Order: sequence, then structure tokens, then C-alpha cells
Amino acid sequence: MGTQRTKGQDPVKTAKTKLLSQHLNGQLYVGVDLPWRWSGEIVGRQNRFFEQILAMAELPQPEAWATILTLSRQYGIPSIWTRARHSLLETNAAALLTALAFSNRKHWPRLVSEFFSAHHLKPGLRGRPRLDPKIAKDVLRGIQIDRLATKLQKGLRATFGAKQSGDDSISDDKLTGTLRRLGYDDREIKAILQSRTPQDAGCRLYYALNRQTENVTLKAIRNSYARYRSSLR
Repeated sequence: MGTQRTKGQDPVKTAKTKLLSQHLNGQLYVGVDLPWRWSGEIVGRQNRFFEQILAMAELPQPEAWATILTLSRQYGIPSIWTRARHSLLETNAAALLTALAFSNRKHWPRLVSEFFSAHHLKPGLRGRPRLDPKIAKDVLRGIQIDRLATKLQKGLRATFGAKQSGDDSISDDKLTGTLRRLGYDDREIKAILQSRTPQDAGCRLYYALNRQTENVTLKAIRNSYARYRSSLR
């Protein structure tokens, strides 16, 4: 069924695709009310598109139905005959896809919503559930600390051997020179020299960079990072 033309209006711009639902023999069938757009060619394209969608079900052609019905009755298996024809899901989904294919994209949410509503389907919430603000903060901190730890890892490797050797001649000033040559700044060097692991160095550097804006202690940063790591397991 096409839409009626309104006097003085352009049917191409005012016609609106609609889904039509009808109950028949206890089942709900969905049809499409597509704009005619005053072109028989468009109507033909719409019908062909609908048939192409149904053809994807790869069911037997109508000329084979008589034989299939005979076999279904002969062997007492009704499902043979049932599956020879398009199911309710296939015809209704084909109607929806046809409606989407021949309508403006801005109408797609409305058409899908009408399809769900007609079938009493309740789609899930869009996206993931909202995180608790505290958990979200732990995640954001954790990601940043991991990045800082990766950045400081090379410096830790460069100083680890010297720290473990017990050589008193290797001073912090000498290690600082080594780290400066690697491109680290004062806060990064301090975090490296005070830490044994990249993760601890990352926590220390994060604290140094954010202590004034976040007003937290180093212990709080470490606990937050620990919760983040636990959430990944």
C-alpha cells in the first residue's frame, strides 16, 4: 500500500515508510508501507529486493511444494512441510530490511523500534553499564601508571645492576647522569632511583605529576593501582 499524496506537497519528501502489523491465525505478520514516489520502477525494485532477501533462506521453489507436502504427510513429519515455506521470522525480517533499504537513514531507529515493539521484544541497554566512579578512577589511574611504568622501564634496567652490585663508588649523582643521557627529567629520575620495580616507579611518578590536583597520598595511589590490576584478572 502506498502513501496518499497531499496537495501541494512533494511526495518524495513527505512520504514516510511505515511498518504495518497484522494478526492472522494467532501469529503476527509485519508488512511494509513503502512510499510509492510516483514511480512504478521504484515499486518493482522494492518488490524485487524483498524477494531477494527471502531467497537468502534457500528454501525450495513453489513448484516443489506439492511433492514436499506429500512426503510430509506420508512419513508423518509436519516439520518437513513447515520448513519448505518461509517462516514467520524470515518474512517479518525481510519486511524490516526492505523498509530500511528504501527509507531515509534518519528513520532507521524508528523502524527498528516499531519492529521490536510489534513483537514485544525488549532490546538490552546500549553500551556497557556505568562504572562506579571510584572504579572508573582506578581504571584511569591504572592505565596511566602502566604507561609511565613502561616509559621508566629502560631507566630501571640501566640502574638496577649498579644498585645490586653494592659498589659504593657508584653514587646517585653518577646514576643521575646516566639517566639524563637516556632522556629522563628530574621527576622521572627521582621515581626510578627510589623504586625497585617499573610499577612502583610508575606509581611514584604519577603521584609526583598529580599530587596537587588530586590531593591524595602515594599510598592511596598504590592501593588504587592494586585494585586496577586485580580487576584485570
